[in-house]
Amino acid sequence: MVSRLNRLPYDYYTLPFCAPSAAQQASAATSKDVRTLGLGQILQGERARLTPHTLHLLQHLPCAHVCTANFSVPNLNLLAARILKGYRVRLTLDDLPVVVRRPTGSYRLGYPLGDSAASTRHIEVTNHLAFSIMYHIPDEYEKLSLTSRYATPETVYRIVGFEVTPMSVADNTCPATGNLDVKGGPFVIPAEQRMRKPTEIPFTYTVQFVKSDVRWATRYDTLLKVSSGRQTMQMFAIVNSMMLALFLTASLAVVLFRTLRRDCARYGIAPGEIMDDFNDDFDNDVGWRMLRGDVFRAPAAVGMLSVLCGSGAQLVVVSIVTLAFALLGIVSPHRRGNLISGLLFFWVVSSGIGGYVAARLHKAMGGVRWKLVTFGVALVLPGVAFSTFFVVNLFVWMMGSIGAAPFLTMFLLLFLWLGVSVPLAFAGTYLGYRRKAYDFPVRTNQIPRPIPRQPKYLSSPWVHMISGILPFGVVCIELRVILNSIYLDEFYHFFGFLVAVFTILAITCAEVSVVVVFIKLSNCDYGWWWNSWFASASSGCYVLLYSIYYLLTSPGADAKNVVSNFLFLAYSTLGSICFGLLTGTIGFLSSLAFVRRIYSDSVDD
Repeated sequence: MVSRLNRLPYDYYTLPFCAPSAAQQASAATSKDVRTLGLGQILQGERARLTPHTLHLLQHLPCAHVCTANFSVPNLNLLAARILKGYRVRLTLDDLPVVVRRPTGSYRLGYPLGDSAASTRHIEVTNHLAFSIMYHIPDEYEKLSLTSRYATPETVYRIVGFEVTPMSVADNTCPATGNLDVKGGPFVIPAEQRMRKPTEIPFTYTVQFVKSDVRWATRYDTLLKVSSGRQTMQMFAIVNSMMLALFLTASLAVVLFRTLRRDCARYGIAPGEIMDDFNDDFDNDVGWRMLRGDVFRAPAAVGMLSVLCGSGAQLVVVSIVTLAFALLGIVSPHRRGNLISGLLFFWVVSSGIGGYVAARLHKAMGGVRWKLVTFGVALVLPGVAFSTFFVVNLFVWMMGSIGAAPFLTMFLLLFLWLGVSVPLAFAGTYLGYRRKAYDFPVRTNQIPRPIPRQPKYLSSPWVHMISGILPFGVVCIELRVILNSIYLDEFYHFFGFLVAVFTILAITCAEVSVVVVFIKLSNCDYGWWWNSWFASASSGCYVLLYSIYYLLTSPGADAKNVVSNFLFLAYSTLGSICFGLLTGTIGFLSSLAFVRRIYSDSVDD
């Protein structure tokens, strides 16, 4: 059971609903059709539970009585609380989630436990389910393997739709009287009754099979209507944001590179030309050209910067590979949990890349504490992520939610981190330190040049926070879409837009950091290393602030949902940190390449 108002899922059988019989459980235990959940599904809070509903292919069921459940007073109050919180029941048939058709023609996942009247506090219990199962007969079924135990040698059937019409029915004589229409008023439990005496609730269901022209390969296309509210206006807003970001970054690039081209043409050395007095003229100049002896001076906290960039480089690789798999259709709505499983897998196997990048940068900047970098890139970000997940999982477990990961899952995550990711990170740093250090185009003077007093508008906190607005502006609309998909139970399938946004984000981060670095250098400030990283990484602060705003304005913003709100804030903080690491690394590496290029073009020793 899941809810938009409370982000803690609960087991369906925490309430005394009708449970499957012993014969049904034994049949399911020996059946080959029983599927185990993947790691991603478990981390999403999904749990496989057998229901008492019996369905046979192409066998209509006019009306079937499941059981009459006895709800005690505490259970009635718990049921009422779940209904008031808008909890919905998720069912799955042949990997298809059950959906309720809306009057607009779109769908919503799961069916509600019931309804309530805000004025009277009475509740209507959903105790009758009318299932509609759509099936399709392939045109060339003779060439298909008969995978269904109900299929005959002459025909193959594919389940392509699973809908339900939930109803609250007071008439519980349906099985005895043969009342196929299941008519009657709603099953209402008054508020005063919930406080005084137990109540028996009858549960029934019907099954209808409907032939459909939808093919099995496209059976999820109709379910994407769950996200139909995000259509023309939202797509226009996303495209408009992309075009605005492209125009902005292109304008910055034109202005920046025109300035550099003019400066390099004025002060550079043409091929084959020797100017003995060039260095003297250069030293008497002002601006970025006079910093050639200090521009590559190692910054403070070299090890920390290397660890942050190594972790960020790993996130960049994971993002690119995951988006590529999403475009190929490997990560799709009907492969539930594959996105989380893929992210974990790609993160583990790319740990060597993070260690390699961190080691190469640390060696190039003259760092000597290589052990600190090695352990930092292997333990810091994964440790923060695992600690966050462990603490959140502990609170979720204390609330009795089914979303708490089991012990074996926690042990598996710990093994993937310490047993696989850490050795790969160590191997990456080992290879990185064995490689030759990056060659900078100019030598660094032994005596540092004094940095003049900088204008107030170039002070680090302000310039960083202002520059971080641009990368955030690129992703803010898509961030809203993703948050809605996660917390409003909607499918996310705009991977094409996400790839475009990621591309624009990378370009924007590179441009923003390069501009900040160039402005700093133009004001004779050669401490550009950390500035280039923070210029883009500060966008993570805006992502966190926007997530908090989203929480405060969402329907579930209730002060009583302490654990639910804590879960949201914890994962939002972790996501913001990862976003800042990713954008900061892109900005830093772009600035490093930029500085190397301009000084190699304008100075020839």
